[in-house]
Amino acid sequence: LEAEGFTAITDPDQDGDVWTLLNVEDASQGAVIKAPDGSRTNLPGRHDTLALYDVVFEEEGDYTAYYLARGFDGSSDSFYRAEEFGTDPDVIENVSSNGEFRWETGDEFSVSASQVGSPLELRIGRREGDTEIDVILFHENGSLTDNQLEAILQSLVTIECDYDGDGVCDIGDINMLMSEIASGIDDVAFDMNGDGVVDLLDRDAWLAEAGDRNIGAAYLVGDANLDGSVDVSDFNLWNANSFSTASRWDFGEFNGDGAIDTSDFNIWNANNFTSSDRDQVNAVPEPALGIWLLAIGLLLIRRRGK
Repeated sequence: LEAEGFTAITDPDQDGDVWTLLNVEDASQGAVIKAPDGSRTNLPGRHDTLALYDVVFEEEGDYTAYYLARGFDGSSDSFYRAEEFGTDPDVIENVSSNGEFRWETGDEFSVSASQVGSPLELRIGRREGDTEIDVILFHENGSLTDNQLEAILQSLVTIECDYDGDGVCDIGDINMLMSEIASGIDDVAFDMNGDGVVDLLDRDAWLAEAGDRNIGAAYLVGDANLDGSVDVSDFNLWNANSFSTASRWDFGEFNGDGAIDTSDFNIWNANNFTSSDRDQVNAVPEPALGIWLLAIGLLLIRRRGK
C-alpha cells in the first residue's frame, strides 16, 4: 500500500488537524502522508487523527506488516500502529529521526479463508508531529531484511511512462511509444490517457509525466534529446536522419507517422529555442539570420539528394 492511497482520514478529536498528503521527491511514488504538527498525542485518550486503509488479500495466511517511514528529530519519530484489523492503533512505532526513510516491522495479522477478497480496515494514528509514512507492505515472511523489502517494493512499483521496465522514463521509452503510434495497433500498455487509442495525446501525456519526473516540467514536442530545450542540437538530430523512415523520437520523428520529414521539421521549428519550465515555456532570443539560412539550405540539399 502506498500510504497516500488511504481510504479515509478521520479527525476523532475534531480539532481540524489531520494527516495530510505531501509530495516528496524521494518517496516511493512521490508522495507520503504527514502527521500534523503540535504536541504529542498520548494514549489512553482520544486519537488526534487516523488514516484508514482497506486491505484486500488474495490468500489466507499470516501476514507481517512493514512500514516505510521517517522522522526528522526526536519529536517527530513515532506513530501509532494497530495490532489487528478494524481496531484503533495503540502500539508505538518508532521511526528514524534523521530524515531518512527506514523500514519498521509491525505486528502479524491473520487472514482467514472467509476474509479473503473482502476489505479489512487498517488504521494508523498520529503520535508525534511531522512524521512521514511512505509505504505499508504486508508479507507472509516476518523476517525480511531492508534489502529484501526494497527489492519487493521495486517489483511492485510501476511507472506508467517506463515501458521497458528499467526504472526511468527516457528516450528508449518514447521511442517505443512513437513506434506504437505509427503502427496503429492501439496496445493498451501505451494508452497513457486511457481513451482506448494510442495517438499523439498519449505522446503529450508521456512528455508531461516523464518531464515532471526528470526535470520538473513537461518536455516539449521537438526536444529530440530530452534535455529540456528545443534547440540546434535537436535540429541536428532531425537533419542527420531527415527523409528516412523510422519511428524514433531521438531521430526527429515527432508526429508518429513513421517518417522523418518536413512535418517534423515544422514541429521543431514551432517550438525552437524554447525550454521546459515548471510554470511556463520561456522563450530565448531568436537565432541569427545566418542560422536560419543554414537550416533551410540543409533542408533543400537533403531533399534534392533524396
